[in-house]
Amino acid sequence: MEDATTIVELKIQPAEFLEIVQSWVTETKFSVHEANEARTVYSKNIRLITAWLVIENQYESVIINAWLAPKGMTPESKGSFWKGYKAPVPRGFAIGPAAIYKKQFNKLMQLLENKSKDISYKNTSTANQQNLKKEDLAKAFAFLGIIIFVSGAINCLSAVSLYMNSSPYSELTSTIFTEGLFDVFFGVITYICSRLLKSGKILALWLYCIAVFVNAGFDVILGHGLPYFSIIFSGLIIVQLWELKKRGELV
Repeated sequence: MEDATTIVELKIQPAEFLEIVQSWVTETKFSVHEANEARTVYSKNIRLITAWLVIENQYESVIINAWLAPKGMTPESKGSFWKGYKAPVPRGFAIGPAAIYKKQFNKLMQLLENKSKDISYKNTSTANQQNLKKEDLAKAFAFLGIIIFVSGAINCLSAVSLYMNSSPYSELTSTIFTEGLFDVFFGVITYICSRLLKSGKILALWLYCIAVFVNAGFDVILGHGLPYFSIIFSGLIIVQLWELKKRGELV
């Protein structure tokens, strides 16, 4: 898994570009995170996610770098398994904060395209995705599955302990036990995906997609709302699995 961003390069008159961006920033309520001669960085918190837009002027062209990241990650931060990763602005289906930023970003691009015919798009993740090894992803799935399973088992044991000892919090045992039991189930499914992935089975992709959908539905049923960060993180994993499929490593 690697950080990924959306990069747009275009040629446009500086005065027109500045007018369009300032109008867009005001309308979308982005704020200036950093401004100097080299670049201007805008950001906006959308629930638990931060949307970023970096503008760099290079001679006759302008480079725009955009991405989504968990709160607390600055432009200089590097993604990790624990902190999360930078994700490019989605081009296809999106929900939650990703859908909100996609709509706002696309509006900015439409305004710029009306003023510039020389404009190109690319994602910085392309090369990194192609170099991802199936074995490494399988190990990550196995590790993640074990962590989720152990966490769920601990919750189940805690719930049983509260119930047996007539704790003041015993009324919460049902919820804790249910959540723990589901984590055990999700951990087992994730670990099974790792074994299927190691064997090069396409079933790993479909099984993981179903698990993510069920996990989101379970959170909604319990009243937690949609797990946006989990969905974005899982979406990045699904992209990696799809890349393996396109390369013929999953059949």
